Amino acid sequence: MKKLVLIVMLAVGSLSATYAQVFEESMGTVTKNVSIAGHYAAKGFKNCEFLKFSGSAEVQLQGASPRNSIYATLFGEASRGANIRIADVPGTDFVISGINTKDIQSPVLGFGILKGVVKSNGSDLAVEYSLDGKKWNRLKFDPLSVEEGSALVWTYRVTSELPQAKELAIRFRQTGGGCVFRIDDVGISSKKD
Repeated sequence: MKKLVLIVMLAVGSLSATYAQVFEESMGTVTKNVSIAGHYAAKGFKNCEFLKFSGSAEVQLQGASPRNSIYATLFGEASRGANIRIADVPGTDFVISGINTKDIQSPVLGFGILKGVVKSNGSDLAVEYSLDGKKWNRLKFDPLSVEEGSALVWTYRVTSELPQAKELAIRFRQTGGGCVFRIDDVGISSKKD
């Protein structure tokens, strides 16, 4: 058993070494559920001085990200405080604009995600980027587990590569209707070979 734990720790350690964190948004803290616009106006987001936050999703107090042990090993301690609740209504979204990836070598997007139902593999959550706020391009990320016990558990996903751009927007958008998602600890990293 000790040997298995050591092997898992080494594997996790080598995975975390492949990313160099450049930016992270922990969603700040809230005392009650609020709109994204209200939280942004109150300067509640960690990076609100540099970035713009918008969308129809909700900043949620309940269920703030207590990262599971693998999540914590890879990406540090939990931010707690707040997360973004993306309702099971098609079109519900969360957008972060004004991200500068121009000088980041092989930028990728990482994010904490929690799903509300076991059967969802996350394919009904579109994670997208835009260079102009009009045309959106879908990013790929590994499917979520559909094993028993996989609902209401925080996991971390890393997307396919983003473009290098002076001003980039990312969007999390509900495309289905059968699963609520929560998003937290959104970050841009430089993927190393």
